[in-house]
Amino acid sequence: MLVKTDTGGLGIFKANSPDTGVYATMPSSEVAFDFLFFIADNQFYHYTALSAKKNDEIYLFSNQNANKKNTTTLVSSVVSATELGDITDGPLLGIIRLRLNFRLPAKLRLMFPAPSLKWNYYVITGPLRASLVVDGKLSGILFSKKENTESQSDAIVKALTNNYPKAKVASFKSDKVIALSNQGRKNIQLKNELTNSVIIKHLPNPSLHDNGIQIINLLD
Repeated sequence: MLVKTDTGGLGIFKANSPDTGVYATMPSSEVAFDFLFFIADNQFYHYTALSAKKNDEIYLFSNQNANKKNTTTLVSSVVSATELGDITDGPLLGIIRLRLNFRLPAKLRLMFPAPSLKWNYYVITGPLRASLVVDGKLSGILFSKKENTESQSDAIVKALTNNYPKAKVASFKSDKVIALSNQGRKNIQLKNELTNSVIIKHLPNPSLHDNGIQIINLLD
């Protein structure tokens, strides 16, 4: 038996005819195929909510409980890292374990939840700069604004005001939680509130590790 990848996915072929078709008789569903799952995107953990695990554990993604369907979502769990043996190279996330208990052709899906949180922009400007607004309507996000005097209970506003006593600090909070993505969201703009002119066309997206907080310093 030969297992190989092509543009259509993963193929299981007769050992003596790897180019003529899918294996006619599937191996027993008791047989498991293990694939090491490495992360190629170094930002993966910034936009993915994984379940908690210990340092000596790894993630296992399996279709063991599938009901012989053509489309199956792999189920996540954690297992002891000893299942890997001595393999430690690379950014290894875990193991994909497939049991052939489905009809061919089949689609196997591995889905990761994205963390969601409210976004907060803090904009520091000089005292004479015109009033600003964060406009996220093109991305389907609304932001509410508060100036220095309205945000005295905000610890970040207090800290920025102490660091820049002559500056103006405005905070902008999203009206809803936003799911993080590896693609990012464009067209969240910083504008002059009076003229509606764009100052920054694409504001940087806040990250999970910064708790959804992004500070924009416009001081000269």
